[in-house]
Amino acid sequence: MKHKILWIYGGMIAFLLLMTWAVFRQIGRLREIISNSPLQEQFTGITDRLEYLLIVLFSAIFLTFAGLIVFKFFKIRKEEIYNEFPQAEVLETSDLKVESSESEIKKDDLTEDEIKSREEKITGCLKKQIKSLKSPSPKDISKIILSCLSKSFEITQAEIFLKVKTQDEEKFILSATYAIFIPEEKIIEFEPGEGLIGQAGKSGNHRYLRDLPDGYLNVKSGLGAADAANLLILPWKNQHNEVFAVLEIASFKLFKDTDITFLEELGEKIKDFYE
Repeated sequence: MKHKILWIYGGMIAFLLLMTWAVFRQIGRLREIISNSPLQEQFTGITDRLEYLLIVLFSAIFLTFAGLIVFKFFKIRKEEIYNEFPQAEVLETSDLKVESSESEIKKDDLTEDEIKSREEKITGCLKKQIKSLKSPSPKDISKIILSCLSKSFEITQAEIFLKVKTQDEEKFILSATYAIFIPEEKIIEFEPGEGLIGQAGKSGNHRYLRDLPDGYLNVKSGLGAADAANLLILPWKNQHNEVFAVLEIASFKLFKDTDITFLEELGEKIKDFYE
């Protein structure tokens, strides 16, 4: 259905080009008739103005449809990238199954003291780095958050999308990235319910994908490149249970229940740094 719209727009442009050719062909014939008429000087100016107006009109219509095709194409492509995971397994917290034995789970799960220590480490890192900046912007804060998270989690790539409200709409706009190069002038945004980012932001529930297809998340280093197999998209909520940001992190390792719960609860504390 989405691609059908592109074909419709393309067909309309083809029809427009055909009509343009037909109209200007008739104008050419009209010029030939006028050239042999005694009223040549009187009608030549009229045909020139008519031709100019038609050129402007057809050019405006053509550029409008061409712009719509380009816009729709990139929108569809963006949705496909974030929605098509033929081999990925989408899990909620209640369905999370860590592929390890009971002994391994007990060994790897964090104790309350370890969770508290991790929280203090991250918040301490945030306070220290944010304090070093005179007037940090939301982007600066997002970059610091990802940097501090990388010290406690084995993150290969990460992004933070902040919720931006206007009078007419709400959007989740990319604020900062970790180990991903995106030009500063490029704006990446999602409406609530659009793609995995928008779905997590709208529902308030995280999305955990593991066993991702080869090539979906390619991580490069000085030693080579590898594919991250696990992706966690997690909404951050304030004290009123309202989503204010969405965190997307990728890792070579599985995310455990304790990791997801910790990151979810971290949202309330992180919100204070943006205010």
